[in-house]
Amino acid sequence: MREEDLGTYEMLWDCPYCQTKKLLGVSQRHCPSCGAAQDPAKRYFPSDEDKVAVKDHAFMGADLLCPYCQVPNSKKSAHCIGCGGDLVKAKEAMRRGEQVVAEGQAFGAESAADAKKDFAAQKSGQPGQKPPAPAAPPKKSMLKWFLVGGVVLLGLILAVIFWRKPASVVASGHRWERSVGVEQFGPVPSSEWCTQLPLDARFVSRTREVRSHNKVPDGETCVRKRIDKGNGAFSERKECTPKYRDEPVYDMKCHFTVDRWAHIAPITASGVGTSDAHWPTVNLKTGTCIGCQREAGRQEKYLVDFRRDKDGKVFDCTFDAAKWTAIKDGSKWKVNIGALSGVADCDSLQSL
Repeated sequence: MREEDLGTYEMLWDCPYCQTKKLLGVSQRHCPSCGAAQDPAKRYFPSDEDKVAVKDHAFMGADLLCPYCQVPNSKKSAHCIGCGGDLVKAKEAMRRGEQVVAEGQAFGAESAADAKKDFAAQKSGQPGQKPPAPAAPPKKSMLKWFLVGGVVLLGLILAVIFWRKPASVVASGHRWERSVGVEQFGPVPSSEWCTQLPLDARFVSRTREVRSHNKVPDGETCVRKRIDKGNGAFSERKECTPKYRDEPVYDMKCHFTVDRWAHIAPITASGVGTSDAHWPTVNLKTGTCIGCQREAGRQEKYLVDFRRDKDGKVFDCTFDAAKWTAIKDGSKWKVNIGALSGVADCDSLQSL
């Protein structure tokens, strides 16, 4: 981030006794009309039109508030300019929160009322401060009953959706499926960046495509910021953060044909009953020639069909080979079925 100092300017304050407005926070520590001391809690930022620069400003620190008369004193003071009291235990004046506008925008006019709101907000957020009590809700709140009704309705809907009821079923048949994956060596279409083109690629064509993006500087986003120094003055600075845009980086993409192993349709076998489950016959042309084949993994699936006693509907469940074989046709079972979906929960199956 880049920062630029835009100068130091005077805060403003209004005399609460004679109502003199826009007094200067550094140059006028007392009201020139009635002599009243400045109240740091009522300092406010000026508009851009009302700014008054502080010349040869030497910042010593935030003002010290006299613990006896509350008159603000310079940080370097040892005794109060109002009552002469010792400032050893004096506390620093509170500072206004920072103000920020986008570059090109103007700061609007403020008043002592804005300063009061700002300080009140700061105090309410300090640790140990008791936050203001929330307003008491009305005795009869339609929103409350609406929310309660919504929660109850949602609960009922979820209960109905996930409600399961037990049903008696009979094992009515067994089925099995086995398959052998096959890969075949031969020409396949492919593409790579041309810098990574395989040596055995053929029928090569090239296209210009976006390969990546670079972050390219694209100006700045700037804001103006005002910082209360706590001594009747504020500093103003410009803060700029760089902006970037994505700029595409092009490269040549090669499209080609190359001989590689690729999956083709598996060889499958299926049947019913538990006595004839077998793997399909595999006759492959092995080697590394064009059209040669090789196995690429085996898969098996064992299913049992169940018929509901109540309505005769049939559903199936998948098991491992051992349990699939152990379940006998005609055996009776109990299973949970969704009240709305009608889907059986196979994990809930229990033998009767």
